[in-house]
Amino acid sequence: MIEFNQYSDVNLDENPIVVLSCGHFLTLETLDGLLEMNSVYEQNNEGEYVGLRDMSGHLTQSLPACPDCRKPLRQYATQRYNRVVNRAVNDAMTRRFKITNDAKLQSLDGDIEKLSRSLRDTRDSFADLVVTSGAASSEDFLFKCFRRREKDTSMLLRKMREFLEEISQEQQPAKKLNDATRRMVEASGHPKQAAETNTGHAKVNLSLDRSTPVTGHFLKLKNFYVWIMDKLICVQTIMKRQSSSSVTAYGGRAIIATEKFFLHCNHFFQQSSQENVLNLNVEARIYHARAALLYQSLYPKSGSTDTAQAKKHVEEAKVGLEEGLIICERPFRDAAMLRAAVEETHKQFSREFFEAVTAEEIANITLALTLGSTTGHWYNCQNGHPVRNLSAIRHSCKNVTNGDQFAVGECGMPMEELRCWECGAPVGGRNHAPAVGVTRATQLEA
Repeated sequence: MIEFNQYSDVNLDENPIVVLSCGHFLTLETLDGLLEMNSVYEQNNEGEYVGLRDMSGHLTQSLPACPDCRKPLRQYATQRYNRVVNRAVNDAMTRRFKITNDAKLQSLDGDIEKLSRSLRDTRDSFADLVVTSGAASSEDFLFKCFRRREKDTSMLLRKMREFLEEISQEQQPAKKLNDATRRMVEASGHPKQAAETNTGHAKVNLSLDRSTPVTGHFLKLKNFYVWIMDKLICVQTIMKRQSSSSVTAYGGRAIIATEKFFLHCNHFFQQSSQENVLNLNVEARIYHARAALLYQSLYPKSGSTDTAQAKKHVEEAKVGLEEGLIICERPFRDAAMLRAAVEETHKQFSREFFEAVTAEEIANITLALTLGSTTGHWYNCQNGHPVRNLSAIRHSCKNVTNGDQFAVGECGMPMEELRCWECGAPVGGRNHAPAVGVTRATQLEA
């Protein structure tokens, strides 16, 4: 609150003067408010700071600075605000980390789409080659043919694993800085400070990029899906033309790979639910269901253990799709399109055989990862997901062309209340005022 009091009227015992490194000075109460001390410390009803606040949910917009000259605060001069400054430094590193890896995610997704098209376009000719060359009758020859076919897939999987290691929590800059601080405190010979660092001070200070690893794991799952679907369809196609013990043996390997894929799916369902990335959660359920259907089609005869296992996976996939429909009732990006894809996939369970996915179906099911370039401002929803401005869906001057279901207005300020693409939380706003919990993500507009 601005009271326009004279400094001579201020009770310095209750509200001291703080002199910044730039030479400007303000009262403690004013500076605490401007620098948002309550965003890093818990306060009681009397306004006293009583504990540390968990700061992992949102990234700060800029480094703390003098409100008069805008020079950044120096920690050595105003130690009271060290936690505010440290948080801003950590968040700046996390922002750079995220922006850099978003470009890598886009490139990897393009590689997966290119691989998927290549495998789909060469599938029939590969099956013809296996049958006409006699490879279907020789287990060694057949396995070599598949290894050559899967060379690009294996390379991409290895590339994906390396990328996931690069973006893991242990490799993120904020975590590395935190660990270095902890080691320095432990080496200083102050056991009390070291204990506090290990038990909570450093932990709540972390601002890690959580969305990039989730998207990375989704792309790994998507790549795995492309790989095992090609395996299963090729085996099925070859079996129809020439059934042999060699083809059956390789089909067993394909089944083992599919079982691993199902485990990865279940893990991703939990991970994406915890991070509120609902669109990728539903898309993964579709991949899981289609793989289960093709898995079952390899065992048309009833009574065997393999058939019982296939039915078990199908039932689990049905439950997963039903859960996906429930998730689609929540507002998030492409919810309507995903719901239609889930319903279409569910219809496959009532058919007597699995139908290969057409190019049109893949185009409808596969989501854009919102990594394209548009104009306007970026904002964070209350769960910390970055989204572009939703300034006026029907009143804007430029439509987004990267598959997103919104448009960007001229001024870049929110004029409509909509929902976050990923978690369904409120975004946008009315009359240039953001919705509750929405913050400007200026760091993504450089």
